[in-house]
Amino acid sequence: MIVEPAGPPLPNVSIGKDSFIVSGQAETSLADKIVALHKTGKLPTPFSVQDVRKYFQKEYSDTHIRTVLGNYCEETGYEVKQGREARFRRVSPGKYVSI
Repeated sequence: MIVEPAGPPLPNVSIGKDSFIVSGQAETSLADKIVALHKTGKLPTPFSVQDVRKYFQKEYSDTHIRTVLGNYCEETGYEVKQGREARFRRVSPGKYVSI
């Protein structure tokens, strides 16, 4: 079954083969929340997906958290390569700090 959007695509929304994928603003919001938790000392240095999960388990899946962390890493993140501000530095596999 193919579902067509009711109108033109919204900003920051891309249409995938089977679903709508929200990018940009929603991911930035989670990235900002993670940075705020880290800056206030609620997340350890460095932190992992498991640490972030404690605060956002009911709102976001582990997959989404991992995606946001990876996409906003300096130098290698997809969103960073698209010109958005880096929010995290990967210090070892699965470990991050906010920048």
